[in-house]
Formats: sequence, C-alpha cells, structure tokens
Amino acid sequence: MSFAKSVLEATPNEGEWNKNKFSPSSRRVYAQKIHRIEGNTENVENLLVQDTTKIAVLHGSDTAVTLDFGFNTCGLVQIEFDNDNDNDKHIELSFSESKQFIDKTTSDRSMDFLMEDLTLKVLCKGTYQMPWVSQRGAFKYLTLWTHEESRSISIRSISTYMTCMPSLGEDLSRYSGYFHSSDQFANSLWYAGAYTIQLATIPVDSGRRHSVIMPRTGWFNDALAGLKDASEILTNGARRDRSVWSGDRSVSLLTEAVCFDSVGGQAATDWLLTHQKESGEFPYACKPIDMYELATRFGDEKAASEYASQAKELKSRINEVLWDEQHGMFKDNELSSVLSQDAKCFAVWFDVTSEERKESISENLAKRWTKFGAPAVESPGMISPFISSCELFCHSLAGHPERALELFRTMWGYIWNSPYAVQSSLIEGYLQDGSCKYPFTLYDPAYISHAHHWATGPTVLLTNHIVGLSFEHDHSQWNLFPAGIFSENAIEWAQTGFTSKTKGFISAGYKFERHLKSLELAVKSPKETEGKIRIPYDSDYAISTVTLNGEVLSTEKLEIQEKYYVVSVKESVTVIVSYCWSTYLLNELDDQIFYKVRTYFIIHSKTRIPGSLYISGMTSGLSSPEFNEV
Repeated sequence: MSFAKSVLEATPNEGEWNKNKFSPSSRRVYAQKIHRIEGNTENVENLLVQDTTKIAVLHGSDTAVTLDFGFNTCGLVQIEFDNDNDNDKHIELSFSESKQFIDKTTSDRSMDFLMEDLTLKVLCKGTYQMPWVSQRGAFKYLTLWTHEESRSISIRSISTYMTCMPSLGEDLSRYSGYFHSSDQFANSLWYAGAYTIQLATIPVDSGRRHSVIMPRTGWFNDALAGLKDASEILTNGARRDRSVWSGDRSVSLLTEAVCFDSVGGQAATDWLLTHQKESGEFPYACKPIDMYELATRFGDEKAASEYASQAKELKSRINEVLWDEQHGMFKDNELSSVLSQDAKCFAVWFDVTSEERKESISENLAKRWTKFGAPAVESPGMISPFISSCELFCHSLAGHPERALELFRTMWGYIWNSPYAVQSSLIEGYLQDGSCKYPFTLYDPAYISHAHHWATGPTVLLTNHIVGLSFEHDHSQWNLFPAGIFSENAIEWAQTGFTSKTKGFISAGYKFERHLKSLELAVKSPKETEGKIRIPYDSDYAISTVTLNGEVLSTEKLEIQEKYYVVSVKESVTVIVSYCWSTYLLNELDDQIFYKVRTYFIIHSKTRIPGSLYISGMTSGLSSPEFNEV
C-alpha cells in the first residue's frame, strides 16, 4: 500500500498500528507468565490458562506465586477455587505495578505515606469476587501467598476484570485516534501514553476514599471522584491518587483528545467548575485560562478589551522582572534565584516572551540534560515527566523539534527501559540518579505511580508537533505542520489521526525520503472543514516542484510563512514536494556569476553559450577551484 493510501484509508482500529496497543479487546484478562515461585507448588502454570479443568496447587505455609499479567492492568480480581478446599482456608493477595516492589506481605502503597496497603485476605471457597471497594487501580504483578495456611490450596482459574474507562464497553482497544511511524519506539510510547490515560480514567464512583477517620491499613476505592451524573472521570493516576488534579491536565487533556472520544476529561472539567470559589479560584493548581478568548467567544467586547490589556501588562512585567539575562532564563519569582524548569517551559508554551528569548531558553534547558532526562531544579534531585512533557512542547515551539525528539528518546527511553519499568504505562517521576525514588521526607518509593497521566507528553508531541496535525478553536480549521523532518534524528515517516467531537475523524501524515529529496504529505479531512498544509524548506533544501493531487502548483502563488510555504485546501489531498539543493548567489563579476549549490560551486558565464555551466569539485572555497565544463 502506498503511503498516501495508508493515510487516506486509515481508521483508528484497523491497521498495522493495532499491534502497538496495550489495551486488551476484552475487559477480562489473565496472567501471561509466572514471575516467581516460593515454596512447594504443583502445576502453577495452569494459572495462566482459561481451562478450569486444570488445577494449580499451593502446598503448605509461606508458599507464594507471583503472576505477571504482561502489562499494567487494573480492576476486580476473580479466583475460582477447587471444590475440595475446606471452608476455613485462606489465601492472601498482594499487588504491585513494578517488579521492584513485589512483596508477598504487602502491596505497593496507594492510599497515603502513613498507610500500609498490606494484603487482601481471601476465603478459599467457590468463586471469589473482589468487592468494589477493594478494586486495584493498577497492577502488573499479583502475588498469591498461603502465609500461615498449612493445608494445600487448589485453584482452577484466576483473572481480573478491568474497570477503567467504562464508556468503551467491553472492548478497551476501541480508540478514536492512532499513530504509526518508521520509529518503533515512538509507536510504543504513543500507545503507552494512550493506555496511561485509559487506566487513569476511572468509574466516577471508584475514587480513592478520603474519610476523616481511616484505618491504618488496606485500600478503599469507592469514593465519588466527580459529579454524580458522570459515568467516568479522568484522574491523575490509576493506582493513586485517583483524583482530579487540575494542573496535571495541562498535558493529559491533550493526550486524551488525540486518543479517545472519552467523556472523562469533560467530567473532570465540570467538577472543577462546580467547585470554583466566588473569588474565581479553582481547586488545586490550574492551567491559566485565556479569559480574553472566553470573553471574545461570548461576545463581551468590553471584558475582552480589559483582559487583553491586563494580559499585555502581565506579559511585560514577566519579561521585565523575572528574566535573568546572565543565564538566559526565567526565574520563579522576583525573590528567588531558582531558574526552574517549569517557569521556562511555560513562558515558551504560553507565548509570553520574545523569539530571541525562546531560543535562549531552549538552548539552556538542553544544557542541563543527563542520560536520565531533564532535571527539575525547582524540586532538588527530581526528574519530572510532567514538566519534561512541557519541555518537549517548549523545544518544538521554540523552533527546535530536533531537541524535543532528542529529549524524548533520552528520557522516555530511560523510563521505558529502567529496572523498574512496567513497559505499558508511564511513571510519575524518579530521582536524577535514575532510581525509583522521590526527594521528599517519609516518601516510600512504593508510593510512586507507574500509570500517571502527566507523563504522556510524547503522545501529544508526536501527533500535534512532529506530524503537526491539529485543529483550531471550533474545529472547522485544521493544520498539518510537520516539524523537524530535515534534522538528522528525524522520524522518516509518520501518520496520525484523531476524532473531533463536532467534526469527525481526521488523518494525516508525512514521508520524507532524504535520498530522493522528496516529501509526501497526505490528509483526509472531515467534511465542512478546511485546512493549511505547511511545506518546509531550508538552506539545504530548496523547493523544486509542488503537486497537489497530481496538479503542479506555482510556488509564486503560495503563502510564505518564515521557512515554509503554505497550501490552503478544502478537501482531502496528497501533496508531493520535490527538493533540489538550495542555491546562493555568491558573487557577480563582469562576465561570470558565482553560485553555491550545497558544497558545489557553479559559475554561469554571461558571454558563453547561454545556459552553459561550469561546476567545481568538492571544494570549501573559491580561492583556487578546478572547473569542469558541463
């Protein structure tokens, strides 16, 4: 299949990209392998099959079997015991997202620093169904432990029923967006971001309980996490905190939008608006709201004018007071000398500073990187996938998508391959030395979430920045602005798509063949929309020809924006761009014109036969070239 055809015929759930999904097609899932065995067991491999006629046996006290589900899962565990078990036999269950925290005596923490989850004690009789309050928000490993039970325990089957994102029905693999590219790591991380959002989108009545008086042990996931009439809600993490944290949504809402047609994000927004104070404050921290845009949409010209004036003054003061000229960065506040990661990223993302300062910020942020990622100096010792997600956007918006890709591959490459990685969903944070810890007093490393929605920036980067597909405000206008295709670390080809709630599905992509100097762009757009396609060029790649659906376009008639030509279209199209080596006029003498084409020099004679060219060899200057007539 041709690249253009792949883009134009793409759907979210039919294509090669389906193999990269971590979401199962059935909510009921089974363990994929045995991770660890302690003590005396018999036929424990039968715990991996769905055939209830095959029995696994755990003999005697202190015997333990740890099951690996192969990916981070969640929900309600079901165990079918053999009918020869006595009525008073018990087995204990413990859970862990990361193999680093597997412990038969306790689960990884999900409630609080000072609360221990410990184990769930289960009566070995008939079929055990985990109660709703005890559902586990995320786990990859489940350990069965006989503890002090001296008698044998026979098990016919064990599974979990995943409760996340109820709006999808029984098939959790039904996405409304997709991504596919020549870079398999990018493919995996895009879908890991999507799956992290899915795990963190929970039934509204399964939030983490926050009662005034709580037991010191156990976990309780039966609290109302949003408004009562919502079916599901996008929270900050699957295991913890299972709550709406508005500041984190700066990243997660963007990820949700390109992956799922979910109501979870909107339900969280409704909850925030309901709890807004009379002073205007929202719960927790919240991404700045563009009040000028809201006033404009509601037609309040007076308010819009006032907000625009206030924004202009605030922007001026930020640049006047908080800019550190010596270091080329912004500081947190006028009383602080901390040149925080987040202050600089948001300054670029929210467009509050000049292009020159954006360039300085991007350059100086990149100087801080280590093999483990981008340090958050405002939180000593910590690397934050949340702020580093914002840094991905920062570099792209500052005109350096190649830096964004380098940080993505370095930092999320470590996240993916670290000793504690779950390789299906994305971690909340870790220390600058790469260890799975947080630099806070009393913070148990087992409390760190391995399915945290704020770490999903790569999904947004790949769709909205690298492929460059996005909608404007009311979704009647779309943009295809591929970025960084000429860089040495570029993704050769990539395609993506997602679904607008008001306009429908859009699919687009690019394929750059460097050796052929050819760029192919394709987009399938919804009806009643129009869009702009940005065609890049630079000092090494000058545009030779542009065709739109087979028809040659005159570049003289195209809009020019900085280093791009812009094609405006109102239909699904394929654009083919042919490049040649860029040509520069170096000097003009009485009878000769000197040009440079990449590393070759060309002399055009005014007095010889018109059109005759003399081309030098691979020379670095004009001092004493040797010319050959062509």
